[in-house]
Amino acid sequence: MILYLGVYAAFVMLFFLQDIFVYQPYVSLLCNSMVWVPQIYHTYRLNAKNHTPSVSFVAALSVSQMYLPLYMNSCPDNFFDKQTSFIYAFLAALIFGAQFSLIHF
Repeated sequence: MILYLGVYAAFVMLFFLQDIFVYQPYVSLLCNSMVWVPQIYHTYRLNAKNHTPSVSFVAALSVSQMYLPLYMNSCPDNFFDKQTSFIYAFLAALIFGAQFSLIHF
């Protein structure tokens, strides 16, 4: 019951703060690109290099996680009518690449 209340409270909070999370590119970069941090921490804490996710899984999840934010911030003719920021696209690719290399090397 408490878990459901927490999830619904998070949804309500995100609904009211959607201008910050959707239209501020660096806040969305911080929230969207840190998807692999728990896995990196788990691998480091357990020193479990043999139990990392497969390369295809990491690549597929990273591409699906990056697609919409990269489209919103780097495609000049996007349907959000947002101004493009190629610095955002470079930073997002750099962060995902760094996380990918930390997981597998």
